[in-house]
Amino acid sequence: MNPLDAFWEWYKTLPPSHREAVACVIMTSLPPYPTKNIFDPKRMVEDFSTAFSFENDLPSREVCKVLTLRSAIEFFVAARRSDSGEWARDKAFWEYIIAEHPDYADAAGEALRRLPFQSAQWRRTCESWRALAEKHLTDKALRKWMDDMHLRKHAGWSERLRRK
Repeated sequence: MNPLDAFWEWYKTLPPSHREAVACVIMTSLPPYPTKNIFDPKRMVEDFSTAFSFENDLPSREVCKVLTLRSAIEFFVAARRSDSGEWARDKAFWEYIIAEHPDYADAAGEALRRLPFQSAQWRRTCESWRALAEKHLTDKALRKWMDDMHLRKHAGWSERLRRK
C-alpha cells in the first residue's frame, strides 16, 4: 500500500471528532486556506480530503503532501495529545474555571468529566499514528513510493490508467 493510501486508511478509522481535529489543524495551518471556513468542520473535512487526495500529480508533489501530513500531525496533534502534561494543564484549566467562574461551572464540569475518556481516546489515536508513521511514512518508504511513481510515469502506466 502506498503511503498516501495508508494515511487515508488510518484516517478513516479515527473517531469523527479526531478526523475533524486533524483536518482543522492541517487546513488552518495551510496559508491559502480561507479563514472564513474555519468554523465549518464538515466543510473543512471535505476540503482536507480534496487537498490531500491522490491526483496522479508529479511524484514529488504527492510525496510532499505526505511529508506535510506527517510533520503537521506529529507537531500539532501527536506530540500534544500524547503528552500527559498537556492533559494535566487542560484539567487545571477546567478546575480554575469551576472555582473562579461559577457561571461556567456546569459546562466546565462537563468538560472536566470528559477529560479521562478524551485523553485515553487521543492516546490510542496517537499510538495508531505512530505505528502508521513508522511503517508507511518513513523517509525510506516515501522515497520508494516516489521512485515507483517515476517508473510508472516513464513506462506510460499513468496515461493508460487515466484512460480507464
